[in-house]
Amino acid sequence: MRHPGSLTYQINHLLEAFCAFGESRDQAKRTSRKPGRWVGKIHSYGNFKRIRESAIPFAKFCKARYGVVDLRDIKPEMVGTYIAERTKIRSPHTVTADMQGIKWIQYGLLKQGLICKPFIPENIKLPRRTGSPRAYTREEAAEICLGVAEEDPLVGRIIAIMLDAGLRLHEGINIRSDKINLQCATIQVKGKGGRIRTISLTDATRLTQLDLSREFPLKPLSTNSSARRKDQNLTRTVQRHVRKVCLERRIEPRGTHALRKCAAITYYERLIALGIDSVDALDQTAQFLGHGAGRYPLLGKYLGPERVKAARARH
Repeated sequence: MRHPGSLTYQINHLLEAFCAFGESRDQAKRTSRKPGRWVGKIHSYGNFKRIRESAIPFAKFCKARYGVVDLRDIKPEMVGTYIAERTKIRSPHTVTADMQGIKWIQYGLLKQGLICKPFIPENIKLPRRTGSPRAYTREEAAEICLGVAEEDPLVGRIIAIMLDAGLRLHEGINIRSDKINLQCATIQVKGKGGRIRTISLTDATRLTQLDLSREFPLKPLSTNSSARRKDQNLTRTVQRHVRKVCLERRIEPRGTHALRKCAAITYYERLIALGIDSVDALDQTAQFLGHGAGRYPLLGKYLGPERVKAARARH
């Protein structure tokens, strides 16, 4: 029988069979009619890398502890022991990511007919993750925006546009000048899964302040580092400035995503004030955020579950 190769080689080979780089994850979900659900494909190299980095340590643990040299020999007790040990030394979020890597190994082996039954125990318990951070209030968001602008004008412009347009941090950083319409005060952004959406800003001056002669007006001027490295550095810079301002102004630091939640609440309440039906307002807010309509549990993480429940009850 041919040797299966190293565990790392086996994992790479297993995962590569499910890579769909360049394909739209959003379209895959629409085709499978499973919005917000896993579709068994890896649509980006970043996701491939994260899964691989979670799967390989588990495989190496199985080899060191149990002498496993073939992924097909993984047993339920190995998974249970690994997760129990990781829970003692890692955060709940990290352990959840570890389990995602293990699930992909199991999925790949089952899909290719290399094992007959799952090896992840049905009764395995993951540590409970803390809930996502609550939104900043409008007053807190305004203070953060002002304070960050004083520290770094470029980062201040990123935060201001994020607040107005409800963007994810990476969407704000990667705004392109050819996707900005000054006359209509709109920007077009490409979000998760390749989903493209056009957003109207309430304050057009946020766009007129940008240097539109540059392809990416919210990125620093070119350096010798790679584009990926520059984006990572800028992301950390924005996060660092937000945290610093929060601490200086006695605001509980809740990261940059809580600014997006604040933008979602503001947008939803504006729609309600205009007399728009509550469920239509929920769906429009979901579209504003780049989510699919009808995903109310996810929307509840932005607007608050009570607000979403009350809106649906009024319909």
